[in-house]
Amino acid sequence: MGFVAPTVGTGFPLSWPKSSSALREPNVLVQHAPAGIYEVDLTHGRFLSVNDVMCEYTGYTREEFMSPSPLSLLVEEDQLRFLERRAKLVAGEAVPETVEYQIRVKDGRTLWVLLNASYTHRPDGVTAATVVIHDITERKRMEQERERLLARIQQQERLAAVGQLAAGIAHNFNNVMATIVLYAQMAARTEGLSEKMRERMLIINQQAQHTTRLIRQILDFSRRAVLERRPLDLKLLLQEQVKLLQRTLPETISVTLTCGPGEYAVHADLTSMQQMIMNLAVNARDAMPQGGRLDVHLARIRVAPHETRPLPDMAPGDWVQIGVTDTGAGISPENLSHLFEPFFTTKGPGQGSGLGLPQVYGIVGQHEGYIDVVSQVGEGTTFTIYLPALPVRSPQPQPRPMPDLPSGKGEMILVVEDDPAARHALSESLAALGYRVTEAINGQQALHALERHPGEVALILSDVVMPGMGGVALLHAVRERALAIPVVLLTGHPLEHELKDLRDQGMVEWLMKPIDLEQLAEVIARALQT
Repeated sequence: MGFVAPTVGTGFPLSWPKSSSALREPNVLVQHAPAGIYEVDLTHGRFLSVNDVMCEYTGYTREEFMSPSPLSLLVEEDQLRFLERRAKLVAGEAVPETVEYQIRVKDGRTLWVLLNASYTHRPDGVTAATVVIHDITERKRMEQERERLLARIQQQERLAAVGQLAAGIAHNFNNVMATIVLYAQMAARTEGLSEKMRERMLIINQQAQHTTRLIRQILDFSRRAVLERRPLDLKLLLQEQVKLLQRTLPETISVTLTCGPGEYAVHADLTSMQQMIMNLAVNARDAMPQGGRLDVHLARIRVAPHETRPLPDMAPGDWVQIGVTDTGAGISPENLSHLFEPFFTTKGPGQGSGLGLPQVYGIVGQHEGYIDVVSQVGEGTTFTIYLPALPVRSPQPQPRPMPDLPSGKGEMILVVEDDPAARHALSESLAALGYRVTEAINGQQALHALERHPGEVALILSDVVMPGMGGVALLHAVRERALAIPVVLLTGHPLEHELKDLRDQGMVEWLMKPIDLEQLAEVIARALQT
């Protein structure tokens, strides 16, 4: 008949004696009503009559309504509510006339319904009800969709606020990094410096550059990262990442790396690859609060034209395969299908943004790759990533001598920077390159400096964001005074959108913080030639 006997852990009876006779025919008004209507004996738990619309609505015939109780129509989570409500009615307590339930109809669908009921207590002790049923499935769907939309908007607003905060933090952090990078690079070029000290300076510079990449990852909250793709050896990258994870993950989680034979060069963005591995590792860590294993494996595979492919859409060719396996709680099938949807998370409020795995999915897609996930509840999860392999060996880094830098011939450069350490680092770097330097802490002081040194300043090197008057306002003021002085702007974020307008205003070059000494020397020399 299609009904399933209910099983609920409760003291209420779940079945009642079956009626020995067929359901009685409803009266004419009920029979021809446009809504589904049924009468039910709540005391004994059986249907008394159902009209044709009720049969059409549920898919059951009158004969099939003879044996089941009303409880059998309800989904399991609503059965206890029904039993509690029925107990109150039989005891003579007042209950609301309307109630919402989910019912399971004959074809297996689950529908939301609103029941309007009128109750009678007959002299024979039977509590009966006449119930009109309304389908509110679409209304409930719209309500749930609206709730999800509101939650998503709230998350987006929070992310936007985080993005604005991150951009401000990154600006200040970039000033600190600019100072460290420039002083480290200057120190590494000091004549007579021992090889040990030079190596230490280079390590400081490398770590500062790594911090810069972390800052750019923070800025992913507020803008889309621009990929800088180049040949990249994933074996070297994963060896570094696994060492980092072994130091940073809890001691209860063991991290291993297994590499198969072959070459692992791909055309990829280094920062994106690091972010991808880190996101998967964090996801694995959260799945193993009591500890476990995180296994990373790397292999090179070849997909032939006529053989079975790991994923249906994969093109034939050589692929680098990255697998990340944890022994955590696993992911349920219903959650697995939503895994890469933005803002979807099974973590509690404030414990996850729901953006980590979608970010991985986006990074893989930007690199023309594929991602697959297999999970078993209670056993763990494996993410497998496929990236197109390069046909050539990855270039091995070779030590190279420090290049000669373009130098000045005593030209005066006006350095405009509000951060004292960054300003002094820039000034000393330029002085070491053979330039004369005068300083200002904002645009207004820079204009005063131009008045003090009429005709002497050959170039203005200015930060964009400063109190009082920033770099863009200074650029406009210089042009309003018809001063033919080239201006180079310093910024903590790319200027792609403003670039044309700034060039029209007279900006000749711009530098992204933190500034590399070699880049600074080349840009200043090039700007002075314009």
